[in-house]
Amino acid sequence: MKEHQVVDLILTLNVSNTTKLIFMALVRRLDWSTWSKPMSVSYIYNMLGGSVSQRSISRALAELTRLKLIQRSSSDRNDNTKLITLDINELKIQSKKTYSKNPDTMSDPDTMSDPDTMS
Repeated sequence: MKEHQVVDLILTLNVSNTTKLIFMALVRRLDWSTWSKPMSVSYIYNMLGGSVSQRSISRALAELTRLKLIQRSSSDRNDNTKLITLDINELKIQSKKTYSKNPDTMSDPDTMSDPDTMS
């Protein structure tokens, strides 16, 4: 699966825009062979240029964990940084559920009647 496909799935989720932004930021930094990377809240905060509070990042990580979209576990690092692992299968499942509930909210650019309106 390619990065843009994962981002497309994230955009269909029924979560807040802040959670989507944080989820997409995580995905940009993952090791694609393991779908994981050790990341702290402060690392994510700096990655986003301080545009989202650390408290909002913590809430988003808790929500993504609760939804089973990511797992946070101990890492080999001695600074208590958690290993974040994406559950790509759960992302696919939840994306399909959201899409099946709201099929009209998704637009396929290949079927748009006037593609020039996007320029």
